[in-house]
Amino acid sequence: MKRIILESRLQQGEYVADSIYATGLLRIVQYLFLDLNDLLETEGRRFGIMISYLDSVYNTCKRIEVSQEDDEVAAKIIFLYKPLVIKEFKKLCKKHVSRADSVIVIIHRLLDIIIEVQNFQYSKEARSLQKIITKLFDNIRNRAKNSPLKTLTDSIETYMEQGLVGKYSLDRFSILEEEEKRTRQPLVGSGIRVKKEQSKILEVTWIEE
Repeated sequence: MKRIILESRLQQGEYVADSIYATGLLRIVQYLFLDLNDLLETEGRRFGIMISYLDSVYNTCKRIEVSQEDDEVAAKIIFLYKPLVIKEFKKLCKKHVSRADSVIVIIHRLLDIIIEVQNFQYSKEARSLQKIITKLFDNIRNRAKNSPLKTLTDSIETYMEQGLVGKYSLDRFSILEEEEKRTRQPLVGSGIRVKKEQSKILEVTWIEE
């Protein structure tokens, strides 16, 4: 029996077609490729043929031009599945799969789901990305790479069939940013506090303790 969670994150009464749903999943894939680029650099693996693969990914992603309306739906799909992607990433890492390879495994699984969607506008691009990620996936020696990512997979298959998306929007997503938030130590004592949103400084204050 499929294990389904995320009910509290669902937007009731809003339903989208499979092809638009797949666009949201492809958006997640695009953001995961950004994380993968950084992780490969950190692990000392971003050289040689790997750079060529990443360049091909970049050029393929440039061809994906999503309408504003579809992008708004995609943002709700990103919001819905964010916690499950992070959960699957952590589970793979605990099985001694490297952080970069864990992202590869997740991308590989998401693309397997996406290319099964009929009449998907970006099926050509999805298949191009799949060819690249499959080469990287095949080079992973850890057998844990064959994990079905059951919680994530079951949730996507169920909610996509029902056309259900998240109740809120999330314009971007990064596993690395989420890790940084969890490990960042809170500031204590008197001093200047800078409030930022992305790269823009919103407020500078002095805190007296």
